[in-house]
Amino acid sequence: MDLLDSVPRYAVTLFERGLAAVALAWAVVTAVRWRRSGLRAALSLSVPEALIAVGAVGVWAFTVAPMAIFLPGDIPQHMPVNLVPVLPLVSDLLGPDGWFLNGPNLVANLVLYAPIGFGLRWRFGLRIRWILLIAAGASTAVEVSQALSDQLRSPDVNDVLLNTASAAAGALAFSVAHRLLGARDGADPVAAPETEAAG
Repeated sequence: MDLLDSVPRYAVTLFERGLAAVALAWAVVTAVRWRRSGLRAALSLSVPEALIAVGAVGVWAFTVAPMAIFLPGDIPQHMPVNLVPVLPLVSDLLGPDGWFLNGPNLVANLVLYAPIGFGLRWRFGLRIRWILLIAAGASTAVEVSQALSDQLRSPDVNDVLLNTASAAAGALAFSVAHRLLGARDGADPVAAPETEAAG
């Protein structure tokens, strides 16, 4: 994934527009569910779905949307593919100005899929291994699309590793929060009990 200048203005604009669309859809869906089954039940479904949608919009805006058409003077071209895991990350971070230049991209990859992992665990009660598989598959598809694209995207196997770890962190964050809240309220601290068995 190539985040030009960490957070390019065009990507932020696309993300903001995507968030506006998610907010509108969320409001409509939540209102319909509220009328049918009450506010609490509506929010228990709509909030995790919104988190998944927000994560998907972020992935699209920052890793999939075309770059060259938004960057005047840049000629569409294929970027080199990195298939070496971990070592390039360490080398980049240990180099001169390594954290300053590469840290934001590392952090972005580590948080990009977290809302998706959190939402999948909350909404569907999926086990961590399934969330890992979904995140790894989705991230691999993104990197392959970047490799086939001429939109100045940089395919990198490390992005798949970081994105998968991000989704797992999000899922674990939900599990911890649910257990803490369940222990406080005296409820059964098992995520999404109605769907957990299916995971």
